Order: sequence, then C-alpha cells, then structure tokens
Amino acid sequence: MPARRIIGVLIGLLGTALLFKPASLDWHNQNAVIGNGILLVAAH
Repeated sequence: MPARRIIGVLIGLLGTALLFKPASLDWHNQNAVIGNGILLVAAH
C-alpha cells in the first residue's frame, strides 16, 4: 500500500475518532447513539 494511501486512511480514522467520542457520548440518548452508529457505518 502506498504511503499516501496509508496517510489518508490514518487521517480519515482520526477524523472519525474525533467525531465519535465514546467517552463523552450520552449512551442513554437514543438519537445520539443512532447518529454515531450511522457515522461509523458511513465511515466504513
């Protein structure tokens, strides 16, 4: 895998990790859980 692709994947994973913060997520808020689930599915 070329270095540019690896860097791109790492940047993408970092961005997803910044948007999906499991430590600060209100796990009792169903809308927040569903929204973050959609984010993770879309990132795949």
